[in-house]
Amino acid sequence: MLAHPEQTVRRAFARNRHASPEQRGRLVDDHDAFIRAGLAAGPRPRLDRAEPLPDDVLEILLTTRDEHRRDQLLSADEIRQELAFSGQIRTSFHRGRLDHPNPVLRAQAASLWLWLAPGQRDALLADPDPTVSEAARDHSRILDPAAMEAELPEHGCHARNLLLINYAVSHAVAEQCPAERRELWSLARDPHTPGDIVARLAHDPDPDVREQVAARADLDPQLLAELAQDPDSAVRARGLLHPLPRTWPRRAAIDRVYGHTVENVGAVGKMFVEPGTSW
Repeated sequence: MLAHPEQTVRRAFARNRHASPEQRGRLVDDHDAFIRAGLAAGPRPRLDRAEPLPDDVLEILLTTRDEHRRDQLLSADEIRQELAFSGQIRTSFHRGRLDHPNPVLRAQAASLWLWLAPGQRDALLADPDPTVSEAARDHSRILDPAAMEAELPEHGCHARNLLLINYAVSHAVAEQCPAERRELWSLARDPHTPGDIVARLAHDPDPDVREQVAARADLDPQLLAELAQDPDSAVRARGLLHPLPRTWPRRAAIDRVYGHTVENVGAVGKMFVEPGTSW
């Protein structure tokens, strides 16, 4: 099957959830990009958490460059995106990319900027390879409110929500959203939202917004006490669920099980900031 002339046979094997990752990984050098994409996307149907692929297979998928042929229908970057959301990258591999001998993988590690410790960020910024240090400088803009404001799309879209959920927020942007009644749910989740805007969102008429505020790790006791007595039962439940003192990793851990509505798509944040098992 690994050497079968029919693409459909090899692709079916690449996505076979009964085959081991080591067996499926032997297709990583297949000449057909759709076979490699099937391997990167993971087994189908996706019934539970996928088993990680071997490290050498991951390195090939993450470092392969495009061949720039006219008949190339899938780019190497598209295949890497399939892999990123497949859940097939083990935690140790994510961590190992920070000081991997391959500069391509170190540069990719900069995309984890939000979850890296200050020392890890400094090491990437000072990396002797210019591609790594440049990638680190580019991703460091995530925590620059002025850069976020300059890059924020005006129209509502996925990119705008991504910035407002994760990136540092300038006060001008934080003021604009409530004034225009837009992206309040995203702003309520963002750890970088200014405190006075958070207090305003805690009294927003939309209970979904107040529920997100009630889940924040940076609430002062008085505001949390108010939300724990909110007229909406979901807001009260989220306020009471997580006693003070809180941390953002604990809040993220609760998010992953609260309501059981979030699909496992291989997010990497939890791999760096997971709270201790004793908690």
